[in-house]
Amino acid sequence: YDCLGEHNYLKQDDPRLVAAIAQGERYLAIDYGTVNPFVCLDIRLHDGKLVVVSEWRWDSAERRRQMTDAEYADQVIRLSGSGVAVSAVIVDPSAASFILELRRRGMHVKSADNEVLEGIRKTSTLMADGRLLIARDSCPYTMQELTDYRWDSKAAATGVERPLKQNDHGTDALRYAVSTLWLRAENSRTESNCSRRPVNVLLY
Repeated sequence: YDCLGEHNYLKQDDPRLVAAIAQGERYLAIDYGTVNPFVCLDIRLHDGKLVVVSEWRWDSAERRRQMTDAEYADQVIRLSGSGVAVSAVIVDPSAASFILELRRRGMHVKSADNEVLEGIRKTSTLMADGRLLIARDSCPYTMQELTDYRWDSKAAATGVERPLKQNDHGTDALRYAVSTLWLRAENSRTESNCSRRPVNVLLY
C-alpha cells in the first residue's frame, strides 16, 4: 500500500478518533484462523470514513493452543459487549462453521466480500483519500502488516497479480471490512458533505 502514510494514523486523543468511537456505526471484521492467526478488528463508520479503533489477535502457534469456534465466539461476544452496539460482524466467507456459531449466539453476521484485487483497490482509494484511519496505539499488528504488504513477484512474473500470502491476517480483515462497507462509506460521505453545504436562504 504505497499510499499508506502518517495521514492514516490517529493518536488516542485525536478528536476524529474520539468522535468515531462515540458516534460511529460499529462493525467487527474477522479473518478466521485456527492454525493461522485469528484477527478481529473493531471498526467505526463515521463521517464518510472507516476508523480502525482496535484489534484482537490470537496466534495459536505463538500461544501453543488452538481455540475452538465456541471459544472464538465467546471472545467476539465479549468484544461486542463493550461500548456501542455492533451493527454487524463481517467474517471471512470460508469460515462457515464459525459463522454458524455466531448466528446461533444471536449475532448479525455478514459474509465478507472476498474479491481480493478489487478489495485492495478500494482499500488503497480510502487510504489515499484519508478516509481509512487507524488508531496508532491499539492496532500494532495491523499497522505492521500494512507496512509489509507486498505483491507476489513470482506470480507477477507469470502475469498473475496477487499479494504474498504471509503475515496478512489483519490486512485481510481490513479488506473484508472495506469491501463489504464500501457503499455505506460512500453514502455516508455524501450525506456528510450535504450536511455541511451552505444553504442559501431567500428572504422575501
